[in-house]
Amino acid sequence: MYFFGDNYECELGKIFSRNIFCYGGFLIKKENLKEFEIRFQQIKKDKYSIPEFLPLKWNLLDTKLKKMYEAHNQLSLWKDIKDKSKEIRLDVINLLKDFDIKIIFCNFRQLGLQKKQNLIQWAFTNIIQRAFFESQTLQIILDWDAEIRDIFFESHLYPYYFGRGKDNETFYPACLQNIKTSIPFICFSSTLFNPFLQVADMLVGCCGSFIEFAFKNKNENLVKYLFPSLIPSIRGYKEGQVFSWGFIVKPREDEQQVMEKFKIIEMA
Repeated sequence: MYFFGDNYECELGKIFSRNIFCYGGFLIKKENLKEFEIRFQQIKKDKYSIPEFLPLKWNLLDTKLKKMYEAHNQLSLWKDIKDKSKEIRLDVINLLKDFDIKIIFCNFRQLGLQKKQNLIQWAFTNIIQRAFFESQTLQIILDWDAEIRDIFFESHLYPYYFGRGKDNETFYPACLQNIKTSIPFICFSSTLFNPFLQVADMLVGCCGSFIEFAFKNKNENLVKYLFPSLIPSIRGYKEGQVFSWGFIVKPREDEQQVMEKFKIIEMA
């Protein structure tokens, strides 16, 4: 099994800058990987005339993405698809149900003098605490970020070698056993060149936009258009355990507000 992960950041209020850090991604079985890639590429090629090697992201205005289209003389295509971003995102989200994909997403709001590095470590530890319930052979592939790379390494190293998280977080025995029988490392790739990370970027972007809606009523129409189709793929949805198994919100006082908005969107 594989987990592909990426981040999303947003701000709460006008005083703070990027004080909400989100990290998430999706679990997919190894045997489904190639077929999922083929179906994803078919959406790009057959419906939107996007060459397979060109990337998609949640934010089609991303500078690096735009430059890649421009470098391959596809700037007119980029201008065309950015106006169809809602439809493209929905087509990708609708793929999930055919592949038993499970989304894990963590939202951490910065309080007081907490550092961003702490939020990253806590969010990723929460993902590890859940993802490894699914497989003893889980491989983790994340989008490359040189600045915070070692945080991810250490967050995985501590449970693997010491049986606890870097901040002394505990792990259920079954999860810890799977960690210790898996490979002793995580891997990095690039969203611009990895189609699975492109999907992770889009799913995390959708979840992050829902968080902004939950806290600030931002992008209501977009969230109501996309998020209902994503909800059934969140880990724990079928078991009624979304907010403990797959959609983690911290601090705890934020959880009730997010849950209320979640119900609104779920019934939309």
